[in-house]
Parts: sequence; structure tokens; C-alpha cells
Amino acid sequence: MNSMEYKPKLKKIRIINRNSYNPNPKPSSKLLPGPSLYIPQSHILKDPSISYSTNLNMNSKYKDKMEDVALTISPFKQTSYDRKHHLFAIFDGHGSDESALISKRQYPGILLQCLKDNPIKIEECLKRSFIFLDHEAYIHKSISFGNTATIVYLANKMLYCANVGDSKCVVITGAHKVIQMSYEDSCDDPAERKRIESCGGYIMENRLNGVLAVTRAIGDFELKGKGLISVPHIKKHLIEPDDLYCVIGSDGIWDVVDDDTLIEIMSECKNEKEFSKRLIDFSIENESTDNLSCIVIKFFKEENNL
Repeated sequence: MNSMEYKPKLKKIRIINRNSYNPNPKPSSKLLPGPSLYIPQSHILKDPSISYSTNLNMNSKYKDKMEDVALTISPFKQTSYDRKHHLFAIFDGHGSDESALISKRQYPGILLQCLKDNPIKIEECLKRSFIFLDHEAYIHKSISFGNTATIVYLANKMLYCANVGDSKCVVITGAHKVIQMSYEDSCDDPAERKRIESCGGYIMENRLNGVLAVTRAIGDFELKGKGLISVPHIKKHLIEPDDLYCVIGSDGIWDVVDDDTLIEIMSECKNEKEFSKRLIDFSIENESTDNLSCIVIKFFKEENNL
């Protein structure tokens, strides 16, 4: 890169390195050691107010590699007393899973440190955590692509969603209303187009600089400084007693599942495991052409936990 290359003007966040917390399969050997957190399994207290199911499928009819990565840490925090704090995420890679895997590896420690530094202003912590995650991606020089990120952080009865890109998160209420928690960063969004053009970028064939289908992402550094940013959209929702589910899905799901279809699928399922499986199966049956991943979180009423 030349002297005009993108270089984040950030002081690297102070992260406390711990032994690897591994609620999911071991990360790729390509990954460098990153910030993480460790909670002995014997000390974890489960939160009876939620349960969840994760489902991923490469969709081999159309794809020859899997670029979606899911992250689930429940509970999320350092002590067993924080059992009502949870972290869920889907990272969808562009052209490779490398950036998404690094995001999965780095993000928990980054968010944990941000929350330690400023535990009251959670929305500001989420914003900072995305910017620092982008900075961490820049440090890993092996990255040549990027990824979207849709994060759900549950803190007691408050659900926070932060996202860049086109993976989506919704909450389904007891009245079968679908509440949009994420914001789709598409190139046909007038506000995003105006912002990109003011930065010297352009939209061609509905892609940023003719290359990328989203306007915000982690990584993709050749487009940073040309309109692509990693600043997330953030929305919060107070979980009501009649709320049923939170669904996080990569764009391959939502290409063929609209709100009405989502409610239909939910109505056919007894629990979150059936729901997540049916979302994947439906997407394949209806010719989605992308990788498929979803996390379905089920809420339980407090009186059911006694």
C-alpha cells in the first residue's frame, strides 16, 4: 500500500488476555492469539429466562465454501453472578471466512474491556467495540477481505442490537409482530449513498465503488476512506413478558424469508431448535443462493422460571 492507504487513527484498546473461552469449536489455526475470556464451566449458572439454538448450512447447491460464522456466549461476563448477560453474533465474510473468524475470536474480549471501562453507557460501548474490532482486523495483515457483523447483547431485560452490513435481527412479540432491530446497509439507501458520495466514493451497479454490496463492514480496507465505515447502527428493546423470540440471520435467510413467512414458520415449530432448523430448510427449499446461518433465542416468562 502507498502513503494514502487507510490507517485507523486509534490507540489500540487495552485487552486483558486470558486462556481461551471456547463455547464453540476451536478457531482456525490461521488465527493469531486474541483477547478472550474464560469462565470455568462448573461455575456457570444458566439463565432460565432464555434458551437458544444455532443452525448453519453452506448451501452446497450454490456455494462451495462457508463464509458465515456464528458466536454464542451464554452467559457472557466474568462471573457466575452475571448469568443474565449474553452475547450472540453472526459474522458474514466477503469472499473468505478469514475476517469473520478473526471477528469471532477478537470481539468478546474487546466488548468485555469496553464494558469494564464504561459499564453504564452500553450503546457507546457497542459503538466503540465495532471501531476497535475494525482496528484489530487492520492489525492482522493477512486479511484481504471483510465481513458484516450483527451483534445481540442481552443485559437483564434489555436487548441491544448493533450491526454493520446486511445480516438481520428481529424480535417476535406475543402478538406475532416482527420488530426490526437491525438496519440493512444497502447501496440503494439514499442516506448511505449521500454519505458515500460526500466521502469521495460512488455507487455503481448497486455496489460501493462497483465492488461491495454493503456500505458498512468490518475490514475491506481498500474501500475505507471511500465511504465504507465500521460505525454500527444500534437499537435497544426492553424485553416484554409476551415477547417470544429474537432471530438473527445472515442475508441468505432474509433473501427468501419476509416477516409474514417468518411468523408462519414460527407457528409451525414447538421450540427454538425446530425454528432454527426450519428457517434453514425453508431457505434451501426456496432457492436461496447464499450461505445460511441463524441464531434463534427463545424468551420465557419469569413466572415459568419458579
